[in-house]
Amino acid sequence: EAHIEIVDIPDISQARRIVEQWMDQERRLGIDLSSSPWKIRVHVLSNREFVLGMSFHHALWDGWSNATFLNELLRAYSLYEKQGYVCESARPPSYKHFVALEQMAASSEENAAYWRNKLKGARLPWWTGDLREQSAVVCPEVSEDSSNRLVALAATLGVQEKSVWAAVYFALVSLLDGSNDVVASVATHGRPEISGSEKTLGLFLNSLPARLDIAGMRWRDLVLVAEAELQALHAVRHFPLVQIQVETGMSFSASLFSFINFHIYEENIADRQLIFGEGFEETNYCIIFQVQKLQGLQRYVVHVGLDPS
Repeated sequence: EAHIEIVDIPDISQARRIVEQWMDQERRLGIDLSSSPWKIRVHVLSNREFVLGMSFHHALWDGWSNATFLNELLRAYSLYEKQGYVCESARPPSYKHFVALEQMAASSEENAAYWRNKLKGARLPWWTGDLREQSAVVCPEVSEDSSNRLVALAATLGVQEKSVWAAVYFALVSLLDGSNDVVASVATHGRPEISGSEKTLGLFLNSLPARLDIAGMRWRDLVLVAEAELQALHAVRHFPLVQIQVETGMSFSASLFSFINFHIYEENIADRQLIFGEGFEETNYCIIFQVQKLQGLQRYVVHVGLDPS
C-alpha cells in the first residue's frame, strides 16, 4: 500500500525549488522496506496543474508497469474531473502466471545445464564485487543521423535494433576489462504472453549473464553474435538470476545492459498533457548501460551510470 501525501504550493514560482528539495530528501533517505517501499507525493499548483512524484523500490514493479500505472492513474483522474465517476475496468491477469513460469524454469534440468555449460571457466570483469559508493551518469549524445544509420544497419542485417546497442555494450565491457571473453549482464523481460498481461503490474524483469568471445570480430560480426546471444537469453529468460549465482558462486553485478522502448507512453491521457521530467535511481550494478528509444522519433538517448571513484 502506498503512502500518499498532498502538498499545496500556492506560490507557483516556488514549485521547482520545493519539488527538488523533496527529490533530494528522497535520495538521502533512500527506501525503508520496513515501512513503505512506495510513496506518492502530489504537489498541487492550481486547480488544473500538479506535479506528481513517486518513490518506490524496483522490487515492486518494472518500468513498463510504472508507465502503465501512471497512464491509468491520470486517465482515471481526467475522467473523474469530466464526469464525476470512473467505471472499474476489467482486472488484468494475476501475477501468479509469471511466478508459475519462473518456478517451471527453475525446476528445469535443461535450463540448469545450459547455465553450467555457458559459464564453465568464465572469468568475471576485474571490478566485479566492488561496492558502488557514488553515482554519476554520463549521457553521450546520439545524433539524428547516427540514429538513422543504426536503424538502417539493423534492417540490413535483419536484427533488432537492441542487438546493435548490445554489441556496443559488449565492446565497451571488453575494452574496460581488457578481455575478449566477455561476461556481462543483460536485462530481460519475462512478462507472460497471455491476453491482457500488458496491464498487469509487477516486476517481470530478470538480469542474466551473457557470455561471448569477440576476438577478431568486426562490428558486423559482433552485431550478429549479439543478436544470437539475446535470442538465446530470451529462451531461458525465466530462470532466476539468484539460482545461477548460487550454483556458480559468481556475482554478475559488474555491469548491466538495458534497452527501453515503451510505446505505452504514446497513448493519450484524455485531455491532459503529460510531461515527464526529472528523476533518479540507484543500483548495485557498477556500470549501467541504458538505451532508450524516444517515442515518435528515430532517436536514442543513452545513459551510462557508474561509480566515478
